[in-house]
Amino acid sequence: MIDLHTHILPGIDDGSRNMEESLEMCRIAAAGGTRGIVATSHGNLGPKPLTTEEYKNAYRLLKQELVRADIPIRLYSGMEIFMTVDVASGLRAGELLTLNETKYILIEFDFREEPWMAEEYLHMLEEAGYIPVIAHVERYYFIQRAPEIIYDWVQRGYVIQVNKGSPLGAFGKKERDTAVSLLEHNLVHVIASDAHGTQHRTPNMTNIFRFLGEITGNKYRNLVLNENPVRILSGEEILSFPPRPYRRNRHW
Repeated sequence: MIDLHTHILPGIDDGSRNMEESLEMCRIAAAGGTRGIVATSHGNLGPKPLTTEEYKNAYRLLKQELVRADIPIRLYSGMEIFMTVDVASGLRAGELLTLNETKYILIEFDFREEPWMAEEYLHMLEEAGYIPVIAHVERYYFIQRAPEIIYDWVQRGYVIQVNKGSPLGAFGKKERDTAVSLLEHNLVHVIASDAHGTQHRTPNMTNIFRFLGEITGNKYRNLVLNENPVRILSGEEILSFPPRPYRRNRHW
């Protein structure tokens, strides 16, 4: 498995607090069957945005320590980018990072974002030549109210990521119901841990691996946990099962 969304770099966002915790997170991931991790620290969230120099230093140090500790995890670069009107210019200037230096970018919205504003942001990124990978879509209130929006986004070529804890109920009933509904409609391309530590929101993918085997089958499970993440990190087009549309609701 390849975990496309983690906060595993030490001491630079609300994830791992130090190198010891980062290494333990990697051990947990490896024990659960993960072989690659994308270190998607928050790039522009909070009072002091992360600089690419800070990111690259932490990334380099963790890669070195993984080798030293003999932990069988391959690390990939990236950021989780909070959407604002400045994101496209930040990417062009090299102030924000794409996933493994491809055109794919992991983005997130404010949980209370208005759907029309999300559309504006996505169109802006598309015009700039990037492919949005939309993080934890099941947690946005407007998607919980109108999951059919995701069908439109899939038709437009956006990549849909769900957190591994959501179908298992870790974030609440609305998040669980939305995530399961999206899976049932073949509207999820990637499931990732969004790991933040070793106790809660860990990088252990064992439970979601079993859950997906029960409700989606092995082919879909492999697609969202391995094949599509590999394709994204290689800059290739993702694959999907035929999406199933929702009955239309008014959501604008």
